[in-house]
Amino acid sequence: MLPSNCFYFTADNYITRTMKSLRFLTALLLFIIVHNTKAQNDCAAYPKTGKFDTLTYIKSSIPTDASKGSGLWLGQGTIMRNGVEVRPAFIPSNHPEWAIAIAVAWNYTRNTINRVEYPQIGYWLATVVQETELGCVAGTTWDAPYKASKNMANANTIMGHDGCFQIEGPGSAYGQLSQNYPLGRFPLNLHQPLIEGPTNFETSAMVKSYFDVYTTSVYNNYVGWDVYESIDCTIDPYAYIKTSASGYNGGINAFANNASKFTGSLDGNNCWGGFAATTANYANDVAKWVSVLENNPSYCEYPAGSSFDSYYNGDMTWTMVNNYINSIKIMYPDVNWTAVTAKVQATFNSMAVAGKIKFQQLGDVVDAIVINLPKDYPQTVEGSPVGVNIFGCSGNKVPYGHFEIVNGAQTCLLYTSDAADE
Repeated sequence: MLPSNCFYFTADNYITRTMKSLRFLTALLLFIIVHNTKAQNDCAAYPKTGKFDTLTYIKSSIPTDASKGSGLWLGQGTIMRNGVEVRPAFIPSNHPEWAIAIAVAWNYTRNTINRVEYPQIGYWLATVVQETELGCVAGTTWDAPYKASKNMANANTIMGHDGCFQIEGPGSAYGQLSQNYPLGRFPLNLHQPLIEGPTNFETSAMVKSYFDVYTTSVYNNYVGWDVYESIDCTIDPYAYIKTSASGYNGGINAFANNASKFTGSLDGNNCWGGFAATTANYANDVAKWVSVLENNPSYCEYPAGSSFDSYYNGDMTWTMVNNYINSIKIMYPDVNWTAVTAKVQATFNSMAVAGKIKFQQLGDVVDAIVINLPKDYPQTVEGSPVGVNIFGCSGNKVPYGHFEIVNGAQTCLLYTSDAADE
């Protein structure tokens, strides 16, 4: 049982009141529905595509840390790994689009999971530091030698492998996405340009958002773990990032090994640990890097010898924003990009001074992109998989498929429709 003082932290009281009201109405509606239908457990189905609700949309200018003022607070710094290995974490001077990519992916995630206070924006940059040390695109430069990736000599090899975020090829992580989102969002033939191409940072940042949201959603909503409630009640500010990073590194099947954290008594330790991962202590390592980029030296696992440098605030031009849009178009053939680009440009022009906007003030432009993207989110349906009963589902059969996550097999269970139930 969770502590009685659990509540959802937000950075904006208006959103808090709005979300509480919406949750109450949703709970009331579900109560009415449940008491007027046959008892059954809903099952996972492929994600539905919808639109973001403008009424409850979380603006990019609302930071995850309520102590900060309005704006985009993307931290940069130098990370000390294992007390001896220095890893710079900075936006390259010739890739300002990377900052835009992080901001879009971050706020897309927040609005998909309907949370204000997490994940922190530093999660994306920290992941790249962990995976490739930003040495993932050849020809990348920084405006000072100490900011340069130490791994640039291997840039072509790293990019040709799995890109900046190291999202494995069609036989692994990307293959799971392709089956988990059978909406044409991640066709196997697009793996190379999305994950390994020269603009793979921009696209992979969004791919990571989809991957992370799916894993957490399945366990929270379909398996029945109280993931979000548990996270809301811990005093570890990076509990969500550790949870998300566990699924990202270990995969959706290995994530099942985290059951005790969400189904037993709440782990009240200041620093959560022991998350499932392919690489030992991966979740805690990424959280450590985030604590540097979030300028939180008091964090219980802050890596000694690290140093926060600055919040990124480069000049953004329309060309940079347009370059970013052109990079992610490949992921969204269902979007009318002519209309969306015009809206984004109009927003940019209304804010620009001498053709430029400082990154920290770019929130409205980021929002003009995010809110016009389709919201792909795993849905529940009333039904049961054919031939197997994974989640104790009952009711009508459904014609969809998803990955088996109880026995750990890396296989997709395909469901077939039952004519009698259609």
